[in-house]
Amino acid sequence: MLFGLAQDGGLAGDGIQFARALEAAIRERIKPLPLNIDGALAAILVDLGFPSMVGKLLFIVGRVAGLSAEVLEEYSREKPMRIKIRRRLRRRAAARRPSDRTDRDVWL
Repeated sequence: MLFGLAQDGGLAGDGIQFARALEAAIRERIKPLPLNIDGALAAILVDLGFPSMVGKLLFIVGRVAGLSAEVLEEYSREKPMRIKIRRRLRRRAAARRPSDRTDRDVWL
């Protein structure tokens, strides 16, 4: 879909051509493996003339949102596994009634 929009806008170039050729070669030699959003964005950014660091930045930004949601869910539903919170702060937050808790308690 993104490649089609780039084509319609006259923006498709070597990046998209390379990505499509790579996808076809993998399909012929190994198995069908559709290009993911990161690969599609990389191809489009190349065609728009952005430096490779912009692609890395967008990749990281996309992962931060997902990781943040996972951490929030972990703290609100189960015992934290990744980031350990100091016990004193956790006990203080747990001692409050649910109606007394603030949004800040979720992040402590």
